[in-house]
Parts: sequence; C-alpha cells; structure tokens
Amino acid sequence: MTEKIYVGGAKAKEWEDGNTSFNISFSDADIKLLIENQNEKGYVNLKMNKRREPSQYGQTHSIVIDDWKPTPSAQPAPQPTQQVTQVSNEQVGADDDDIPF
Repeated sequence: MTEKIYVGGAKAKEWEDGNTSFNISFSDADIKLLIENQNEKGYVNLKMNKRREPSQYGQTHSIVIDDWKPTPSAQPAPQPTQQVTQVSNEQVGADDDDIPF
C-alpha cells in the first residue's frame, strides 16, 4: 500500500432542511499534486473522509488521492453462458384441449 497523499480540505455545512453541502478548497501545491497524480485517462480520483475532530481551520473532512488500481488477472473470468433449448408441444405433451382458458 502506498503512502496517502492528502490534498485540500473540506468543511461540511448542515442546512435546516437536512441537506449537507461541502466547501472544498485546494492550494497551488494541492493543484500541482492533483496534476502529477492523474491516471492514464487524465482523471484524479479522490476520497473524502470525515475527520475525528475539525482542524484548526474548521475543516471537517480530509481529502486524499485515491490511487487504487485493479490487479490484472492472468486469465479473464469465464463468462456464464445460457443454453436455450427449443421444446415442441409434442415433446411436452400439450395440446389445444389442455389450455385452461
């Protein structure tokens, strides 16, 4: 597991209607870290976690760069297959007289 890279910070704001919004801020140094940690598609994945107690600046949540990548497997997992078998009325033993309606 790699070392966590903390970037920015967030403050939660609780509203009277029960909704929560977050004020998120990044410094110039944070933005450089974000650019340096882009994935192969050019995205940066982040995780935001609630802090045990607010920081000295009132931040209630911490933000870390999520660098998780799936491990490639040697062989792809087998795909389930469905086999469809056609059955005629003669095989089932059904005829028009047995229809309940």
